[in-house]
This record gives sequence, structure tokens and C-alpha cells, in this order.
Amino acid sequence: MFPSSRVGSTALQETCNKQSYESLHNYYTDYESRYGSIDSAPNAPFSISELLLKLKQNIADSRKKNVEILQLSAEVSGQVCV
Repeated sequence: MFPSSRVGSTALQETCNKQSYESLHNYYTDYESRYGSIDSAPNAPFSISELLLKLKQNIADSRKKNVEILQLSAEVSGQVCV
């Protein structure tokens, strides 16, 4: 269980972000090993692997309330679902 959080603490969110990234990365690598590379969406400025790298870097960054994590996650999901 998670320790009690104080108001304004982002520790729980950071833990969730790290665990979610690991799950997404594991899914991506497992999919590629079974079925080959996932093509990026047409006209996408970045490949899925580039987006995953940016996402990992943003999660490792210790800024509070890093909204770019949500934006990058949405981009990855959007490309995978195309």
C-alpha cells in the first residue's frame, strides 16, 4: 500500500506513471517481437518508439504536474489504434 500522501504530493502519481510506462513498454516490445514493427500513423511527426522514449524521459523528469506525460500517452495510444 502507498504511504499517506500530503496535500500537493505527486508521489502516488509518479509511481502510477512509472508502472504504466513499464506496462506500455512491455506491451510494445512484446507486440513487436511477435508481429513485427508497428507502423506509425500516416503524417505522424514521430514514430511510436520516439514517443515512448520522450514519455520515458518525461516520467523520469521530477517536475511536478508534468502535463506532457498525458499528451505523449495520448499520442502513443492514437498511433497504436490507427
